[in-house]
Amino acid sequence: MKRFYQPEFPVSPPPIRSSGSSGSAGGMEFVRALACGVRRNLAHSSRLAGGLVLVAAAQATGMTVTGYTTAINDRFSAGFPSAPVANASANFAGYGLDWAGVGWAASAPTKGFGFISPSHYLVAKHYGGATNITLALNGGTASFAQAKVENTGYGVIFSGQTIGDLSLGTLTTPVPASSALPRYGVLDLNESSTVNTPANYVDLQVLAYGRGPDGSSSPRVGGTTSVDYDVAGYSSVLATFRTEVQLEGGDSGSPTFAKWTNPNGGSELAVLGNNAGINATYNGFNFLGTSECIAALNTFMNDDGRALRVVGNSARTWVGSSSTAIGDAGAWSAGGVPADVFVGFDASSAGNGRAVTVSTDQNLRGLFFKSSATGNDGFDIGGSNTLTIGRGGITNYDSDRQTLTAAVRLGASQFWDGGTGGLTATAINTNGNLLEIAGSGTNRIDSSISGAGGIALSNGKLVLSGTNTYSGKTWVHGGQLVVDGSTDASSVLVVENGAALHGSGTLGGASTILAGGRQSPGAPGAVGTQTFTTNLTFKSGSILAWDIDTASTTYDKVTVGGTLTIEAGSVFQVASSTAFSNLFWTANHQWSDIFGSHVLAGFNVNQFLFSVAGSMVEAPSDAGRFAVDGTDLIWTPVPEPSNLLVGGLLAAGLWRRRSQDAHPTRRIPVRVQA
Repeated sequence: MKRFYQPEFPVSPPPIRSSGSSGSAGGMEFVRALACGVRRNLAHSSRLAGGLVLVAAAQATGMTVTGYTTAINDRFSAGFPSAPVANASANFAGYGLDWAGVGWAASAPTKGFGFISPSHYLVAKHYGGATNITLALNGGTASFAQAKVENTGYGVIFSGQTIGDLSLGTLTTPVPASSALPRYGVLDLNESSTVNTPANYVDLQVLAYGRGPDGSSSPRVGGTTSVDYDVAGYSSVLATFRTEVQLEGGDSGSPTFAKWTNPNGGSELAVLGNNAGINATYNGFNFLGTSECIAALNTFMNDDGRALRVVGNSARTWVGSSSTAIGDAGAWSAGGVPADVFVGFDASSAGNGRAVTVSTDQNLRGLFFKSSATGNDGFDIGGSNTLTIGRGGITNYDSDRQTLTAAVRLGASQFWDGGTGGLTATAINTNGNLLEIAGSGTNRIDSSISGAGGIALSNGKLVLSGTNTYSGKTWVHGGQLVVDGSTDASSVLVVENGAALHGSGTLGGASTILAGGRQSPGAPGAVGTQTFTTNLTFKSGSILAWDIDTASTTYDKVTVGGTLTIEAGSVFQVASSTAFSNLFWTANHQWSDIFGSHVLAGFNVNQFLFSVAGSMVEAPSDAGRFAVDGTDLIWTPVPEPSNLLVGGLLAAGLWRRRSQDAHPTRRIPVRVQA
């Protein structure tokens, strides 16, 4: 029996960006045969007998939920779409879960999108993306512009088409870290990272997301159960019966979730896929949980410095009471030595076995560190052999630091979350993969990063103190990247809006500070010298946060071996870690060769920010004059009586204060009248 699925608003398939290998022989030719309902005798996983033959459907009214009530099924209780109020009912099907990562088309609120990074969201190819996408974030609703939509080739394959329906959208600029967008993980229940086991997803509790009946009605969430799948070639489909939830016209593209209990005991939304098609019996979803889909999404996301977050259930837990060798079965919970699976580390059950020895090469798909009630009980994973970490990466739920002194090799592009406690690694071989790092604490890589892959920081703080030879790009999406060591000449660096570059080391590749990005030599608020071996570019709206001491004898310097480009509109912010004397402002000052022989032209000398006793304060615009003279910065106070008023303002503490780390670019100067 064939399964006739109906997509919404079907269109001719646009060119696929990269078809790649499906993992099965035959490639695109096999997919064409599948679209005609003909299967070759190839190894594949399928419970949908006869394949998928998919035809068009007319638009209907929206997602229908059997037994629907507003309290149980509406995401918002009022105000959608302009000022939505979250449904706070304890009866809500998605109660206690973070739905902020699901947005809607600004011009067509019935059209939904699920985000898998601050830059990327899921799209149904046949329905398309949207010019602007709106999210309900912690600061209210905000809309973000779409840059492009790319087809992965995987997902539901409709009749007459040769590639799947799963596409990935990209924003022109990412959702800022301050918006607290959740980082949804793709649920990985496969028994290995190379062989798909979609049967593990059958009988899974599913939360389907879809539209309301019109653009002013709340989107809906309905609970159902996965019952079938088709994973073969480019076909990647998960299905539910149309009994509890019925997808209808306009629901395509909205995300499909499972409620996942993470190793720390918390509940999260984990992505299964997105809505694609229907027939009389089934809802069909573009399924993300195959190795091919995960790899394809990573390929697209890596271009923008993002890695897919992949989550799964821990197959083993470290006990470490009788042995600290990672290859000893006695050091793990029942089941033997783990290989290519997710594992958990729990200090409360590890006894004195928190020093883990990598005495043989080991391959783990992902590592979770559970929080413990006591402090100073982080793990130290050391030894002379190599630990390969797969697509699940590392998540630290504990407030203590987790340390990896053993050599680490990346088995796939991956996402690390150091949490509040942070992670320390000694040597990482990227192995051609991207490592994206996040966390509210400080993460460190103390020796070296090598290989052809890249490094990205999304939030928190990352310190690179060694000699790094990785040749991939370096992205600073958010937080503070501190380079006290060095990076390779082939590693291009970009600092984005809201992010900062610090340190007293050497940047080997061409570096660009984008609008809203900040560069400050040394540690924040301290004097230092930062070296750029090749080119350094400050784009309009970027910031140089420049520190001087109170005596004006030492100050930040930047050495640029190549071309220094300062676009008009760049901002020069001046700070000091200790208080200035009032008399400091009554004298002339000149700071020479801040960029060596490079001139300072381009910085906006009308926008300066000073730090007094560790707090940011604004200098009155009439209190004195800043100017650039070639390679020098000059301060010239205006004549009396303005200087007396400036001294009075300093003494009275009337200058507006800001936190030292904020470095805002928008300021309202305090003006002093003569």
